[in-house]
Amino acid sequence: MDNSIINEGIIEIIKIKNTGKNARQIGTLTGRFVRYPNAQQLSVWLPENGWQGYGNLRIINTKTNTIFEEQTVTNKLNGSVLMTWGTLAWLPSTYCLEIEHPKGGLHCLYFNKLEEDEVVPKDKIVEMETAYAGKPSLASSLLPKKTPKVKEGEDSMWRVYKDGFGNPIPNLDRGIRDNAMASLNEIFNTAPKNEYARLEYENMGRGGYVTYVEADIRIRLWHEIGGGDCHWYIETPKPEDWEKETKTPLSRRRDILLFIANTVRRDQGPSWRFEIRDTEIAYY
Repeated sequence: MDNSIINEGIIEIIKIKNTGKNARQIGTLTGRFVRYPNAQQLSVWLPENGWQGYGNLRIINTKTNTIFEEQTVTNKLNGSVLMTWGTLAWLPSTYCLEIEHPKGGLHCLYFNKLEEDEVVPKDKIVEMETAYAGKPSLASSLLPKKTPKVKEGEDSMWRVYKDGFGNPIPNLDRGIRDNAMASLNEIFNTAPKNEYARLEYENMGRGGYVTYVEADIRIRLWHEIGGGDCHWYIETPKPEDWEKETKTPLSRRRDILLFIANTVRRDQGPSWRFEIRDTEIAYY
């Protein structure tokens, strides 16, 4: 591998399965790809503790049928089940990650490294869905979803009525519904109006910092890519440590964390939901 090469094409995971002896009894891998400015990463989770007898792993370029990387699983582990690869130097091709299970058989994860600007521009942040056996994470999921066109006057969620001159007649029911939804959004899980507040992001591969800035207030919090169903999480001070670590009143904690949670969701993952806990904001 030539580390001087940079290719910002994204990775899609097309299939996860097991082969060989005990293939149905050894669990399956989980994988996820993310790309941030000047950094991208493939994360793979084992179904059980990797220190308990796992053998070698191999990444095979299936186009050329050559081994791209080979080493022991324990040499690659980050913790007990997580393995990560920085993939900026990987060239576009099709690959298979094989991992030897202690009971026999292989975990297999098949993926494609795409060309730069294929599917999405190379400068766009990409956070692929987590891939499981039977649930791939394909680049096509990043394309804008097409919505069917509804002709005026046809039944849809709301019917369009017109007067004798062809002008649309305001739909009072829809207006009531929209006003009610706006009110609910103000009450439930929406950001308070922190006037003049903003966030600053520092990305360092799989983690980094998000900083809340408001006048002379600066609250710097560590963020990291999650595992399993969790896409992202931000570490936060406990309520009892809030005033000491942030130099802001405890009464403002909920207000500030809601602003951070909603702004990050808007910037990083509009389809995510979040949960605010004592020590973190977690995104799913």
